[in-house]
Amino acid sequence: MVRNEDGRAQGLRDRGAEVVVGNLLDLDSMHRVIAGCETMYFGMSVSDAYLAATVNAAAVAKHHGVKAFINMLQMTVSQMSITETTPSPQHKLHWLAEQALNWSGPPVVHVRPTVFLEGFFLTLTPDSVRESDQIRLLFEEGKTSPVAAEDVARVIAALLANPQPHIGKIYHLTGPQSENMHFFAQEYSKVLGRTITFQDIPVEPWRGTSCSSGAGRFTW
Repeated sequence: MVRNEDGRAQGLRDRGAEVVVGNLLDLDSMHRVIAGCETMYFGMSVSDAYLAATVNAAAVAKHHGVKAFINMLQMTVSQMSITETTPSPQHKLHWLAEQALNWSGPPVVHVRPTVFLEGFFLTLTPDSVRESDQIRLLFEEGKTSPVAAEDVARVIAALLANPQPHIGKIYHLTGPQSENMHFFAQEYSKVLGRTITFQDIPVEPWRGTSCSSGAGRFTW
């Protein structure tokens, strides 16, 4: 399913995919997408409508007797519970969406990747590295283990091809090691041949930067 008919949609057709234009918040288009499918994958970018879209998809999937619902969401939900939460509105929506899927009826497999390598380093850091030789992020001494989008896609493809042994399970996907931003700055330095450092920044400047890059207020 694609949101708009454009070159990206045509690119999928060129690879042999059947493409349906629709909206996750529109039940009619969700019926067009899901009817006739036995296995489906659900993933959505940052949005205040994340929970509504998830429930829409689950309701239509249940109606059409989908046998496997592969759901991808952020690994942060592994640290959340009915008594433990986070200030991030988006993380809260992800946790609630996972709960709703577990209650809703379709057989579910949850895939929880850590931060995507491409999004983290190709979207959030290039400008500061290019302009000031710094990775400028709100991260302090925290650690992360970014995972490549291609690796996540291979896992999803394997689950779609043979979902039944995995129904009811949760898979956490990470990179090879968990490191702080100083480590990643050293990796940049090795590749670029110049010294790159990490600069932690306060929350408000970071919030403004993330909103201007398209992440929006619902992430933070």
